[in-house]
Amino acid sequence: MDTQRYCKDCIDSGRDSSQVDLGLLDEKGRAIGLRVSRYRVTYRNPPQAGESGRIGCWYIVPEGFELDVTYWAVNCQVTRNGRSYGASQPRQLFKSEAEREAFIAKRIKTTRARYQQLGQAITRTPEDK
Repeated sequence: MDTQRYCKDCIDSGRDSSQVDLGLLDEKGRAIGLRVSRYRVTYRNPPQAGESGRIGCWYIVPEGFELDVTYWAVNCQVTRNGRSYGASQPRQLFKSEAEREAFIAKRIKTTRARYQQLGQAITRTPEDK
């Protein structure tokens, strides 16, 4: 039996993107950073036959999330000199803003550590900026 619930994904206004400087340079001298896009998502029922509604993408409501409730979302993308670099990352959903901000803080810390551990980056000095 198919128990997946399909719905329309509505992104509320207020998307905010910021660039985080990790204080690292790659082997080509490009600044390694992280673009953080914060926004909110509300899952809504799709329009029924005969109802008007915008045509677009449909999503499966993630396990543990409900319809008509607004959730806090974030996308984090690694950057080089402020431009997207590498694979895109899926958005993450949270039930509170505090959970989302804790995730972002952890992502910044683990991203910086990963590039330092891989030996793919050098730490910049204040004079380099």
